[in-house]
Amino acid sequence: MSDQIAMMRRENPDVWRRIDELCDGKFDATAFRRFFTHGGGPCDKCGYDLMGNMSGRCPECGTPVVVSAHARRAVSIYIMEALRRRDPDRWNEVAARLERERLETVNREYAREGARRDEIRNKALKNWLQRKREQSSE
Repeated sequence: MSDQIAMMRRENPDVWRRIDELCDGKFDATAFRRFFTHGGGPCDKCGYDLMGNMSGRCPECGTPVVVSAHARRAVSIYIMEALRRRDPDRWNEVAARLERERLETVNREYAREGARRDEIRNKALKNWLQRKREQSSE
C-alpha cells in the first residue's frame, strides 16, 4: 500500500498536499484502507482472485497489482473528500490558506516575469539609443 501512496503523491501533488495539511502531516493509510482495496478480478500472472486485496501484490505469486493512473487519482480524491466531510471547518481553513499561498506564488512569478521583461526592454532601449548616438556622431 505504501508503494501506491508514493505513486499517488507523485502523480497528484496538489491533492496530496491538501491531504497532508488536513492530517497534519500524519496520514494514516489504515484509516482509509477501504479506498485501497482492489476491485477484484484475477491476477494477470497466476489467476488468483484479487478481490479485496490491499497489499498491491498478488499473495499467491507476488506479482504487483497494476492499478491505473485514473483509479489512483480517484482514490486520492476520495480520501480528500472523506477528510473534507470529517472536518469541514478545518477543510475551509486549509483551502483558504493554500489558495492564498498559490496566489502569492503566482503574483511573485508574475512580478519576476515583469521585472525580466522590463530589464530586457531597458537593455534594448539603451542599445537603440547607443546606436542612434553613434550614427549621429558620424
